Amino acid sequence: MKKSLSLLVLCVALPAFSQSRDWIQVQDIDVIEAGKKLSMPWAGGMNLPQFSSMDLDGDGREDMVVFERDGDVVRTFIYKDGEYRYEPHHERFFPVMRNWALLVDHNGDGLKDIYAFNVLGIELWTRVGRDTLHWEKEYFDYRTPTGIVRRDAIKTIGQSGYDININVNYQDIPAISDIDGDGLPDILCFGLTTALPQGVTLEYFRQVEPLVYEREDYCWGGFVQSYTSNDIYLDVCHTRDSIVVDRPALKMMHLGSALLAMDVSGNGLKDIIMGELSFPNATVVYNTGSRTYARMTSCDAHFPSGDIPIHLENLPAFYAVDIDDDGDEELIAAPAVTGSENYNNVLLYENKSSTSDCRFVREKSDFMVGEMIDVGECSRATFADVNRDGRKDMIVSTYGYYNKGGGYTSRLSLYENTSNAVKNTFTLVDEDYAGLSSWKKVALHPAFEDINGDGLMDMVVGDGEGYVHLLIGKKDGTYVAERYYVCGVDVGMNAIPAIWDVNGDGLKDIVVGGSDGYLRLLGNVGSLTDAKYSLLSHRWADVDYSRYASLGNTLSAAFYKQDNRQYMLLGLQDGRIALYELDAGNLKLCDEDVLGLRVGKNATAAYYVAPSGDNYIIAGCMAGGFLLFKEKDTGDDIPHDASSRISLYPNPVSDVLHVDIKGDKCVKWEVYNVTGTKCEAGYTTPIDVKHLPNGVYILRLEGEGGDRYLSRFIVK
Repeated sequence: MKKSLSLLVLCVALPAFSQSRDWIQVQDIDVIEAGKKLSMPWAGGMNLPQFSSMDLDGDGREDMVVFERDGDVVRTFIYKDGEYRYEPHHERFFPVMRNWALLVDHNGDGLKDIYAFNVLGIELWTRVGRDTLHWEKEYFDYRTPTGIVRRDAIKTIGQSGYDININVNYQDIPAISDIDGDGLPDILCFGLTTALPQGVTLEYFRQVEPLVYEREDYCWGGFVQSYTSNDIYLDVCHTRDSIVVDRPALKMMHLGSALLAMDVSGNGLKDIIMGELSFPNATVVYNTGSRTYARMTSCDAHFPSGDIPIHLENLPAFYAVDIDDDGDEELIAAPAVTGSENYNNVLLYENKSSTSDCRFVREKSDFMVGEMIDVGECSRATFADVNRDGRKDMIVSTYGYYNKGGGYTSRLSLYENTSNAVKNTFTLVDEDYAGLSSWKKVALHPAFEDINGDGLMDMVVGDGEGYVHLLIGKKDGTYVAERYYVCGVDVGMNAIPAIWDVNGDGLKDIVVGGSDGYLRLLGNVGSLTDAKYSLLSHRWADVDYSRYASLGNTLSAAFYKQDNRQYMLLGLQDGRIALYELDAGNLKLCDEDVLGLRVGKNATAAYYVAPSGDNYIIAGCMAGGFLLFKEKDTGDDIPHDASSRISLYPNPVSDVLHVDIKGDKCVKWEVYNVTGTKCEAGYTTPIDVKHLPNGVYILRLEGEGGDRYLSRFIVK
């Protein structure tokens, strides 16, 4: 039964939200590279992208959904006027996924569902409704020796007669495709259940009806792949029942593969294109059997051999998408794991065949990613007027660009501020600013300030070994290293410095983020013209994100002043950006997720005030690019009739709060306590409140049309 708001709740005053500010994701700063304006510079970059097509905007044309494995985030792109455009507002509707995700219609209703990684194997999300982007996870009742167990992973029948999960190695990407031509997608994956002396076999799970998968073959196609190489052995197993050999030691030798089932030869049967961990090539194995009984009789280990073969240094993965809407699928190849190309790393092959077979010709080596800022991995922006023209330029740093054969090289890129009164613009003018690539280090991240009072920008640089270096700026625009290993500070790895007068004494201090989840304070104990630094705190201001230390990388701080108040943005390892207020040397946490989303693993943040007067946050991430957010004054946008349109139930609540908005749908929510501190935020309802302490809370809602609402509820 739905309950109305109690009198007690109505008597609690609302925090002052009426003049609040929001950060909205935008694309309104132009970026010029090599004389060309990038079409989507702020789309986040790509390291390990996985491509699926889907009609996102309901125009009948397939758009692109990219799952970025390096950060486990979704990026959405609309196809319009012959090109893809980044449209991020669709991303919030996708569920949280890990490792891999492919969009395939599993039940023949014409809607794209989601197959994704699960610790048990494969999970399935079914799209619900044609008018909204909403998916619900499928749960399966497993028959076990102890009874029925409900699990969120696709099941099949095991050799014992009980239900088992379809086990997929966490680095693998299985093939999800209609193998037998019955209109329902099936599953092909390298088996972790059985093994042969010659190699690992491909298991075939047929979907006999929606949500029901039966293992049809332990050695689909009759071939195996070697355990110690990516060699293919044909005609190894010929019947479905004679190859069930359990060899645990051999099964552990399969480390990772990426599969795509596609009719390459044009005979109506699905061939297999595969990549293997630690190998750069693509191998296609050709099927000349039948839809009910596959038989692979030949292979090509340098696919496509008729053009430039695919070569990506570590585990290439493949995706078939009809990009130009001509009815023929193009082939996209990109790395599936780290330790491979991390820029200019998305290969597009167009199908140039005039017959039923495929003749792939490489068209691009930077498909989509060539229209973005992409600096390898772990990107960070900082702003300083390095050319002394009165406008702050953008200096972009990175953990590193992948080197052919292994290893990374870090360097800085300078984007000069070429804005005018009409348009905010940055132009790339130097891809190795200050020549730091000669250091042959990784994770070189700078901060800029006039340290010695000579009117020139100096530079503090953190490196991947955890040290901090001081470089003095010269009139000719170069820098001279004055002090290596400032204060001897070592934050473990990936030191990221920020420069700010944190204690109000007029001297610029250095705050260094560390991989252990703490901030170090290097206090300036010198003078305006002779900076001297001393390590004043190993754990400054009690900031503690050590719980994320296992995720790698480090904290990234950026300071700014607004309305005579000082703030610190802090990029977190889990992809969020926190906001602190700095007052008299002390930090107060304002919001641990100021943007309301995860930008991707290892977030960084910079604050930028454009010549137009607009305020921006530039967020970097593991994938090597940036997302752009503009500060928006929301004004008094809470409807006066909100209480009559919102229904919260049960209220009071102890576990799950349901939300109904009359004539609208909630697409974003935030929970605040009565002091105005944000407690939780999300995009989907109902809302789990079991972990909230007893008390009165304010719920801020956003509808599909952008309307905002406030209401109250009690937890007890």
